[in-house]
Amino acid sequence: KKRKKDATLSPGNKKNPAPRSLKVFTELRKILAIMHRGNRPSVDPAQLKSALGDVWGGNGQQDAYEFGLVLLDHMDSCSSGLVSCFSGEFLQEIECHSCHNVSSRTDTFNSLTLAFPEEEIEEEEEKGREKEKEKGKENEEKKGREEGKEGSEEKGREKGKESEEKKEGKEREEGCEENWGTGEVPMEVEESGDNIKEKEGNKREEKKKKKITKSKEEDDKLYTVEELLRHTFEPEVMDNEQKIFCEKCNCLRKGEKKLSIGEAPEYFIINFASFFYDVTSAERRKMLKKILYRETLSLPIVTQGQESVKRYHLYAVVIHSGFTAHSGHYYAYSRNIEWNSPVQESSENSENSEKSREGDQNSGGNAKPFVKLGTWYKLNDTLVGVSQFETFSRITESLSRDTPYLLFYIREDAQASDTIIDTSLYTSVEEDNELYKRQVNEKKQTRSIASKYSVNRHGGPPG
Repeated sequence: KKRKKDATLSPGNKKNPAPRSLKVFTELRKILAIMHRGNRPSVDPAQLKSALGDVWGGNGQQDAYEFGLVLLDHMDSCSSGLVSCFSGEFLQEIECHSCHNVSSRTDTFNSLTLAFPEEEIEEEEEKGREKEKEKGKENEEKKGREEGKEGSEEKGREKGKESEEKKEGKEREEGCEENWGTGEVPMEVEESGDNIKEKEGNKREEKKKKKITKSKEEDDKLYTVEELLRHTFEPEVMDNEQKIFCEKCNCLRKGEKKLSIGEAPEYFIINFASFFYDVTSAERRKMLKKILYRETLSLPIVTQGQESVKRYHLYAVVIHSGFTAHSGHYYAYSRNIEWNSPVQESSENSENSEKSREGDQNSGGNAKPFVKLGTWYKLNDTLVGVSQFETFSRITESLSRDTPYLLFYIREDAQASDTIIDTSLYTSVEEDNELYKRQVNEKKQTRSIASKYSVNRHGGPPG
């Protein structure tokens, strides 16, 4: 089946969209038009946030992936062609282990979440439990030190009083050792007790350092996108409480579930399941795992029982900077997408080249890409600067808190639409350019006046 290729930013693809969705879509079109043809170095999305309303319109921390899903829903309400570019198809097959009957169904997806292996989550939960224990011990020790401090002060006063009594007794009965003192434990014993406590503290510190070293070795493990893809699509055995209902056997049976991609999207979004719910601490936590991603990706596809590979190119990355799931900062790296000029061929040559291209992809060969990608840029709030893939692709190795959260790929054979920005928006862009020009001039005048005022106030430079 063929999907619509209408990926223009024009409204009216769907009848009677929801009012809020239409408003969101309108503001999104304006932002993209200004980014495409405007003069501003950065765009303020305040109007888009206001159109989204509810929790998205405020200043609270929000999840970038959830925001993307909400945005896609609003877009789908107004223009099915746009969202279809991100849509792929899952193929789910369930096989009965008794009669080997296979049932299958398909499901549409707009993004794919890659989970880490189960043992990694268990290790993170174990770390959480150890942290809770350490925290409890530290609180107990702190409480004990505070109580001990109060006791030591009282004990010191008693010792001082007893020392004076000892001195007087020694002067009165000099040479009589059996009457010396009052049974008070000598200072050497007290010091030995302190030494014992110090040794126990050193042992705890050494044990803590060993745990930290072990934890660091575990955190140094590097996962690749391909490895996480294989893990996500590993066959799952359905047994015990998860037994399947076999229509042929007409009862519950042990089986196996396989998930694969049957139709590859033109634009492929990958989300990493970096945040998980920790039962011990009853809160969401972040997994600080290192992920290796490349500028190209080979995605396995299963079509009518035949396996093939679709080649993708990375064009954007969203990074989450922060140690927890409750706070942090998002910034991104992105590059422009362009298309190579189509080669003029006869219909016969065109069909042959298409077959050749498909053969190259199925055999894993290096097919000539349709997509041409530009320079990488770092987008951090209002700061935009040139970057390089080699610089940021392994950023987690130097900054453990900065982990990739979203990856955006474009399929190598993706087709460009004739119109990227609706021409009706060009007037709005020109008006915004004029407004930006006035704002820049006003800032220059303000700085000039402030500079003159500063010079006059301080008497100016010596003549």
